[in-house]
Amino acid sequence: MDLCEGVDAHDDPILNLMGTGIALDGTCPSKFKPKSTFLPAIHSDALDVFEREMTKQVKKLRYGVMNVKNINLSGEQWQALQELKKDHTIVIRQSDKGGNVVIQDTINYVAEGVRQLIDIRCYEEVSWGDVRLMNEKYYDMLMDWRDQGMITWD
Repeated sequence: MDLCEGVDAHDDPILNLMGTGIALDGTCPSKFKPKSTFLPAIHSDALDVFEREMTKQVKKLRYGVMNVKNINLSGEQWQALQELKKDHTIVIRQSDKGGNVVIQDTINYVAEGVRQLIDIRCYEEVSWGDVRLMNEKYYDMLMDWRDQGMITWD
């Protein structure tokens, strides 16, 4: 049975509305759209990206949260890396320049930090009172700027 068979859109004010599938002039459009001829591509860049992202998510579930762009380690290598990260006797950091990774004994790492901080040519000890005064000064300055409409908290 046709969708519009036996229906006169002119006689029924409810059917004589836009969005009902029946034109206001009483004619009835086709019940279905023509069959699609679309065939999805077998290879798709979007599908490759989806697969790569899903693989990362599955590996996160297996190995814990990973903050890496590409995983280029085997499961055994990844586990070894996790063990190194838990070892508190060493420090693993990115170097200041060049993007290299530095692995250093924790005691030597702390000693180097202290050595640099006590160099009076570069650093000066500041009292907590001075820090508090500086903090209040900057806070007051920010409040003034906010009151004058120069900045907002957004």
